[in-house]
Amino acid sequence: MSSGTYRVRRATLDDITELSALWRSMQFPAADLEKRLTEFQVAETQDGELLGAVALQLLERQGRVHSEAFSDFSVADQARALLWERIRVVAINHGLERLWTQEQAPFWRHCGLVPTITEA
Repeated sequence: MSSGTYRVRRATLDDITELSALWRSMQFPAADLEKRLTEFQVAETQDGELLGAVALQLLERQGRVHSEAFSDFSVADQARALLWERIRVVAINHGLERLWTQEQAPFWRHCGLVPTITEA
């Protein structure tokens, strides 16, 4: 995959219908995630077809990567690489000191992210 084939950008209100459908297909709480739209970065084809999305929640000087979803998992790792670059830029721009993830995909561990610690 070349970066010219796909592009990443921040989600906008124009994406809400497609994102909601994508979240529902992943059995995510779409109504809750709609309220967090500004946390999402999306990957799309040059024609504007949504391939996937992932969110970065800002928590003081830390960030939590969560709710990744893809319409086509055959391109998930390729899209993750582009989304990761975008997340890194956002994290730097916000002066984040630490990034965590809720995601289970090995890709995120290879990037140096560790799972979010949850209290029981």
